[in-house]
Amino acid sequence: MRLHKEKEENKWIVLFDYFIISASSNGITFKDIFKGRSSGITTSPEHYDFNDIKARYIKITVNGNSINNWVSITEIETCWENDHDPMRL
Repeated sequence: MRLHKEKEENKWIVLFDYFIISASSNGITFKDIFKGRSSGITTSPEHYDFNDIKARYIKITVNGNSINNWVSITEIETCWENDHDPMRL
């Protein structure tokens, strides 16, 4: 669980990380495929599902957390099928 302690109020607050996952076949034009937030209840990997797409590039844009603009990504795992075309996620 990601927690942040508020010094003035002496209480714990759950942190949500906000982010956008975008995909592109050429690395120039990206389309948003997922907009959301982390669960805020674990430091373990989380699963985010979206419709299958064809793409060669993936971009993750982080937009801060529920308290400030700081976000940290420790690990990313993708799954795809390879049919000699760009990645199908």
